[in-house]
Amino acid sequence: MNESFIEKMEAYLEGSISREKLQQIAEEEGIRNLEEELRWFQESRVAIEAAGLRQQLKEVLPKSVKKEAKVVRLKSIRTAMAIAASVLLIVVAYLGWNQRGANRLYVEYEYVDPGPPALMSQGGEYELNDALTYYSEGDYQSAAERLQKIESNYPNNDTLNFYLGASLLYQGQTEAARSSLSKLSTQANSRFQERADWLLVLAALREKDWKRAQILVQVILNEPEHEFMDQARLLAEDLMEK
Repeated sequence: MNESFIEKMEAYLEGSISREKLQQIAEEEGIRNLEEELRWFQESRVAIEAAGLRQQLKEVLPKSVKKEAKVVRLKSIRTAMAIAASVLLIVVAYLGWNQRGANRLYVEYEYVDPGPPALMSQGGEYELNDALTYYSEGDYQSAAERLQKIESNYPNNDTLNFYLGASLLYQGQTEAARSSLSKLSTQANSRFQERADWLLVLAALREKDWKRAQILVQVILNEPEHEFMDQARLLAEDLMEK
């Protein structure tokens, strides 16, 4: 959830937009538990308002009837700054919780592929090489956009499919990521197959689809020499609690 959606929730609570519109925006943002997000936001507003009121009472109520007006104004500014800081801290804390606490397993088992150790040759591979450069720099959005544009030029190319799937996954586009990564799961000779297996597991974890994750983990456990065997064993134990 981003700052824009927080503003949309505030607009809904103030009656500026309808529940149907908010639900539509939530779906576009990939937010499934709208009720939980609204409950968090309402509780946060109450906490902020309460903190602000306490601070205002503490700062504005005179300790002495001889206080000058400019001192009160200064303290009012400090109060506003304190409230703004409180809002920022709550939002930052929420975003951290939303990305980590709300999906502990994804964070705990996340694997971020660093990209190809050496970029491809120039010549006819320039566009693919260019897209992979963005990936290696961590600009997954630009990488995905460029890889999608040239996808039809590289049919069944395991390098393109893997890094396109990875770029989409790291942006939270799990369904699109699965489409690319699944193409590699049956390519036994691909050097990306085992990494693709694990990224498919991560896609399921990101969606909190525990059943799918269990099935995909079992596929890895059936291959004793799999690159992600150790992680799969640990994850299988964690998934037993789900």
